[in-house]
Amino acid sequence: MKLVLLALLLVIGISAHHGTAEHVLALSNDCKSVVSRRLEPGELAGISYQGTLVQAKLPAGGGYITTPVGPVGTDVGVEICHVESGAYIRIGLDGREVSRVAGDAAANDRLDQIMASVTVGVAPPLPAPVSPPRSGDGGLLSTR
Repeated sequence: MKLVLLALLLVIGISAHHGTAEHVLALSNDCKSVVSRRLEPGELAGISYQGTLVQAKLPAGGGYITTPVGPVGTDVGVEICHVESGAYIRIGLDGREVSRVAGDAAANDRLDQIMASVTVGVAPPLPAPVSPPRSGDGGLLSTR
């Protein structure tokens, strides 16, 4: 059940109420998280949480994996991992860098490019929930 919930949150972006211990998402900083999504250069990676949208455009040169971070108190954000180098950066909901790991100067430059592209804005509204008709049979039943 938790894995399904985590996958759903990843697909639609995190848009939940105040984080508590029950809402902790699994994290992995080694590019192997089960709660991650593979992205290509030029795509936007990010997170939507409580009306805030944080996005970064991924630079050329390899593939990326993103993992949502949080929600636990104020520790909400996104982790972006460059698959080929194993370098990763964690970006907070305020658009600032929280942490990074890079094995060499080239990987560090790639993470700098990601941070230079970060934008923080207002998240688009979630779509209205779909529900069946509240009265009638919707024209599906007929009596003859």
